[in-house]
Amino acid sequence: MSKKWANKMRTIYISIFLLIVAALSVPSIYEAMNKPLTCFDGLQNQGETAIDLGGPCHYLNAADLKPLSNHWSRSFMVIPGLYSSVAYVENPNPAAGIRKVSYVFKLYDERGILIADRAGETFIPPGKVIPIFEGNIQVGGRLPQYTTFKFIDDLVWEKMQSTLAAEVFVEDKSFKEIGGLPNLSAELQNRGVYTLRDITVVATVFDKVGNAIGSSSTLVDRLPADSARKVVFTWPESFKDFVAKIDIVPLLPAIDSL
Repeated sequence: MSKKWANKMRTIYISIFLLIVAALSVPSIYEAMNKPLTCFDGLQNQGETAIDLGGPCHYLNAADLKPLSNHWSRSFMVIPGLYSSVAYVENPNPAAGIRKVSYVFKLYDERGILIADRAGETFIPPGKVIPIFEGNIQVGGRLPQYTTFKFIDDLVWEKMQSTLAAEVFVEDKSFKEIGGLPNLSAELQNRGVYTLRDITVVATVFDKVGNAIGSSSTLVDRLPADSARKVVFTWPESFKDFVAKIDIVPLLPAIDSL
């Protein structure tokens, strides 16, 4: 009889223990089931189109966006043995951009042998075609015949508004030769209410059929609100073709969408 009683008491104790464990677990289970949804919970929920991407999230799903388009990439001789390279890249998405991405230019000779490469980083603002420029690329005594450009990072898309460059205007473009050398100048106007810093300005010149024949870059360290500054681009040798078109692009980072 005592053995049966002992087994009965053991069963009661175990049942009580399990009830206590279950009671203690209820708040945790309730909290887990009612945990607020976020864009960092590792789940695809709340209208996201991929895990923690799209929908209400700041970071976007690339599958929902149009891809970047590399219009062209080209290298130009500055002086023998020294080249600059530029690529024109279009982001067709008006409200999405990339805060930082790495890229590489590669320069090849006529036999397809790599002469030089140059890596860098850039941002991609929303809804724009931008030039990406690298200068002072040494090639020795070899002649680049074609240039490739590619991004070497995964593209991290974010919600973005138009860049502050929308308030920077390029006026009074002037191209002429001074002392037999090309000279391109323009006025950079900041019509916004903020002082802008570290503005990269890329200038590219084209011949009459639209082929790029030269490119250069300069940095404007500071441009106060409601002010203007002259920018000048020069080349050490004359262009072989007539300059029919001038493209001057100020590059400023984008701002996050609210």
